[in-house]
Amino acid sequence: MKGDEDGLTGDVHVLDLTVKTSRRLTFNGGYRSPIFLPGETGLLALKGEDVVELPFDGGAEKKLYTINGVVKLVGVSQDDGTQVLYLSRDREGQLTVGLLALSDGQETKLAYNPESEEDKTLVARLSGWERVYDGGKITLYTQLESKEASNGKLEWREVYLKRDSQQVEPITRCDGVNCGNPTLSQNGRYVAFIKASG
Repeated sequence: MKGDEDGLTGDVHVLDLTVKTSRRLTFNGGYRSPIFLPGETGLLALKGEDVVELPFDGGAEKKLYTINGVVKLVGVSQDDGTQVLYLSRDREGQLTVGLLALSDGQETKLAYNPESEEDKTLVARLSGWERVYDGGKITLYTQLESKEASNGKLEWREVYLKRDSQQVEPITRCDGVNCGNPTLSQNGRYVAFIKASG
């Protein structure tokens, strides 16, 4: 489906909310689920099952580690900037939550009880693409857009940012190409997102 965000891959773009300009960090596609490293020194993203580091200045990517079955990078730990929270799918297809140590690649699976409503709610929230920051004051999400085209109705996703109760408008201008997997930098200035290739 054109509007499916879970299967979205493409290139990483970074939008500067202060000056309202965006730039493309990658050019060969296949990336998903970007997150910012502390201090906005760079980003991490998934390419297949590989965790890659992308310098903020657009330099060459560096493959760090491989996580079997990885679905999504959720974010870098606020308490310890060397730990990354991620979601993966086990052999039975069950979503699990883990921590990746950036220093040595060690993976730690977090306890999960499939009978617990609280655990199921947590995993469902982590697997969604709506992201909430600053105690609920800022929300990043995607929304399906459409327009009539010569060959019928064209649908795609745009990234939206909502601050408190201000009027909501898309912050991306993807115009017919799917965008998604948005994430906000820790200083609140930048939004990274994936723009589908082609």
